[in-house]
Amino acid sequence: FWLKEAGPARLAPPSPLALSAALPGPMETLILVDVDGVLNVGIRDHGFALAFNQSNLQHAMNLEGQNNDGADRIRSVAGREVEGDNATYEKFLAEPGDLSQVLVGRLAQLIGQAGSSSSIVL
Repeated sequence: FWLKEAGPARLAPPSPLALSAALPGPMETLILVDVDGVLNVGIRDHGFALAFNQSNLQHAMNLEGQNNDGADRIRSVAGREVEGDNATYEKFLAEPGDLSQVLVGRLAQLIGQAGSSSSIVL
């Protein structure tokens, strides 16, 4: 997820039922995954990416009130509500290795639901 100042982009994919009705015969599912920003939360800070992980959040908390733009941005993201999730972005903090276990779990569910006639490209 890349956060934008204007808020999250909303793009609804076509429903699987609409796609299957439009296409004859069996359908294969292709899942393309760009790990950066899909399995973690990316924060842009003056053209650079800040890792949204526990270590950086703790460091940002320690710098509160010290006029540090990067730390302020990390704290801001951590407290921002995730639309439709009844949680804040802190829920998606990356573990060591810079992957969010919550987001990895969601991708695993999607792959499982895609079934045996699917291909995954990382």
